[in-house]
Amino acid sequence: MNNLTAIAMVFTATIFGSFGSLYLKKGSKVKIGLKFEHLKSWLNKNLIKGALLYAVSTIFYLYALSITDLSIVYPITSLSYVWTALLSKLFLKETINLKRWTGIILVVLGVAFITLK
Repeated sequence: MNNLTAIAMVFTATIFGSFGSLYLKKGSKVKIGLKFEHLKSWLNKNLIKGALLYAVSTIFYLYALSITDLSIVYPITSLSYVWTALLSKLFLKETINLKRWTGIILVVLGVAFITLK
């Protein structure tokens, strides 16, 4: 039961993390610099959403780590590549070519091999 719970937690973490990446990308379109006048740019809503989603993702990930082996949990985090590619296509209109689709399929197969008994 612990492994199944951990897998669900990491799965959820990857989704939150991928949405976090999406919002960070959207938030990065404003001018961000290290000068004082750029401080407001660092506080835009998309960057804040992205950071919060990453924080939520980390909580799920830490919980999973507390109940099962790192060797099971960590490979599942590669699903974030899958979700990020799909979210990029859906919300940012990015193109996913055949090579990327092949990589996505291989990642999903790899996670399946690791998590299924």
